[in-house]
Amino acid sequence: MGKDDSAYWVHRSAQGFRGKNPRHALVAEFTRHGAEVRSHNLRWGLATRGYGYGDAVHQVEAVPPQANANRVEYRREGVTEWYENGPLGLEQGFTLAHPPGKATGQALTVELALRGDLVAVLESAGKAIELRRKNGQAALRYTGLKARDATGRELRSWLEVRGERLLVRVEDGGARYPVVVDPWVQRAELTASDGAFFDQFGISVAVSGSTAVVGANLHTVGSNTDQGAAYVFVESGGTWSQQAELTASDGGKYDNFGWSVAASGSTAVVGAFQHMVGSNTQQGAAYVMGTPDFQLSVSTSNLTIVAGQSGNAVLTVTPVNGFNSQVSFTCSGLPSEATCSFNPTSVTPNGSTVSSTLTINTTAASAERRAPSVPRWRPLYAIAFPVLGTLLGTFPRRRLELHRRRLFGFLLLLMVVAAQISCGGGGGSGGGGGNPGTSAGTYTVSITASASGAGAANSIATLTVTITH
Repeated sequence: MGKDDSAYWVHRSAQGFRGKNPRHALVAEFTRHGAEVRSHNLRWGLATRGYGYGDAVHQVEAVPPQANANRVEYRREGVTEWYENGPLGLEQGFTLAHPPGKATGQALTVELALRGDLVAVLESAGKAIELRRKNGQAALRYTGLKARDATGRELRSWLEVRGERLLVRVEDGGARYPVVVDPWVQRAELTASDGAFFDQFGISVAVSGSTAVVGANLHTVGSNTDQGAAYVFVESGGTWSQQAELTASDGGKYDNFGWSVAASGSTAVVGAFQHMVGSNTQQGAAYVMGTPDFQLSVSTSNLTIVAGQSGNAVLTVTPVNGFNSQVSFTCSGLPSEATCSFNPTSVTPNGSTVSSTLTINTTAASAERRAPSVPRWRPLYAIAFPVLGTLLGTFPRRRLELHRRRLFGFLLLLMVVAAQISCGGGGGSGGGGGNPGTSAGTYTVSITASASGAGAANSIATLTVTITH
């Protein structure tokens, strides 16, 4: 798949070849150093090191890639590593023309070196690895591992992860060569949050933008066997998350709701081909349903607050079409010296409306502090007393020497006091402007409610806030 669709073809780049996968939002680079897959700002690379039996792996040399349409090949003696880009993901395969040597009773092994931003975690009994971000979120999957010989017989195969090495194991006992080993690189695996045996989740799939609708026509709803359901998933930042489960309001047993699905924008159409209409058994029906969303409302459109006090308003989130994701809040448009807060900071509707209290806090103006004033005559003392003291000190000696000394000491003391006073006294408060507080006026405040895992899904409400003094 993908060979006849030029959107999946690879094209020559500076160091090799480059291809895009629009369905899975992947970009693949192929150079002599191996393949690298990028998803948004994440990258994961793998390069074949060698092949053999058990842990006795013969190293292979790096070779330049060759390409045709959507297929890229690394051709080496005895083994061809290939990639095919298509709607199901990036398919990787190995075609081994002959055994890598004398059979030892151990598994045929292809060893690959791993690199990049993602951590490989083994799952599904060794049939797949999940590639996770550092925070543990799944970003890509290396899955769908199968091996077959020239007769089409399926061979037992599994994966092992050892540090930064990926080992692909195949039991080739009795196999006729060439042997083909064939895993896939995919963006994600979607599963239902309440999935059960025989639900047939995935019987139908529709994608519109970053929204996917998946049918599970045999899902049990309440006590209704095989009533069926459809699940809505939304992609954000490279991660898919379930946003809602859709069911028919008049659904019954054996309806097979979800047998077929279609999606366009915010609308989904779900088929239930065995739904009974009136007395007509298995007449069938199709349901037009809006994809999950929510609405934000505010308890008041106007709020008056005296500067220095606070005001409150209640925010209400109303789910639409089964919306059940977490919603968080922000605000904008307030003047300086005013802030907003929310309690709780986020809410999650579970089939009913939920609320959060918005509090707007303002600041009162504070008085300006001034430096104490200094009378104009004080600096004169600071000049006059030193001059007087100097002149007095130049007078000739007299008989009343003791009196003159006492007078001189008194004048010297006055000089020190005057100098202190002229400098502003013994300290005092320094000058500085006060806090003007929240400016009076009328402001339009925007409150934004954003859903996690829902891409750009959000709802905005406005509130007119008047600040008075």
